[in-house]
Amino acid sequence: MNKYGLTLLLCVLGHINVSSAKEDYSDPIIRTLRAEIKKELVELDPKPTFEVPRSSDARTLIVRYRTRDYHVHTYDNKGRIRGTLSSSEGPSDEGFLLNIHIQYLGRTNNAVTLQPIQHKHWKEDVAVYKVEKEFKQIYFSLSYNTKTDPDLIATLKKIADRVRLDHNKQVEINAVPGKLTPGEVCFRIRKGDLGKELAERANKTDNLWMQEVEQNVIDNQIFCGGNGINLLVEDGKLILLCPRGWGAGPLFDLTVISNGKERVLKYSWTIGSGIQRTIQGQYLLGSGKGGGIVTSLEKQDLIQNPNKSDAGDGK
Repeated sequence: MNKYGLTLLLCVLGHINVSSAKEDYSDPIIRTLRAEIKKELVELDPKPTFEVPRSSDARTLIVRYRTRDYHVHTYDNKGRIRGTLSSSEGPSDEGFLLNIHIQYLGRTNNAVTLQPIQHKHWKEDVAVYKVEKEFKQIYFSLSYNTKTDPDLIATLKKIADRVRLDHNKQVEINAVPGKLTPGEVCFRIRKGDLGKELAERANKTDNLWMQEVEQNVIDNQIFCGGNGINLLVEDGKLILLCPRGWGAGPLFDLTVISNGKERVLKYSWTIGSGIQRTIQGQYLLGSGKGGGIVTSLEKQDLIQNPNKSDAGDGK
């Protein structure tokens, strides 16, 4: 197949994102914690390693320093030892293993205040630090051993508390009257502002984060999430821009078309992994009816009658 035939095939199959730039979509609190911990531990030798697992939707940070694998017994739900041994990562004599998870505010955990847990080969301190202004909380689990530097342990705990305070303060400083924060948007989705189904999915999977899209096409705020939700804020109401809500990539190619007194917001998003397909949608500004997909067959009809879309606002 020649290069022209290959190009045609790719166009038929769908859009392929060839951009090589990798944007950091990790949670802002995770980014701050990673930077602060790196700065504080710069003199450690060997250097600690930092990991933000892809499977965690970029809301988990793992910091390892002198860790090793242990063979440990597992326990059943009644606390009885199972017969088989399993491999578990933990700190060596002078090391630590730090696991941090960003959760939605109010998530139920075993840890409410700082508490120690004694394991067979190491100790673990577990705590929850609330970032109320972002409607989030930091779940903090630090495993360490008998010879781990106590000052190092104290430093890691102070960083988590400092980041909590700094993020709360920063939200207050950056607050704009009438504007929603990403945390508030997540909170409202969980409460059902986009419908019961999306609220149940968000609360069940704990897979919800949002960030505001930087754009100068309209005055309304637009938010996208790694979970595939794209929405617009209109008169304080959340409007779902992509039907079904889940599985869509961030919006791009935003434009506004005027049709008399009506203004239609047009936009695109991608679905699929690897070979991606581009979908076009539009929303009649001020209608409160939710955005819909524009296909090649009904494109002109929807421009004239945008409310024909069967995608509601989630209610």
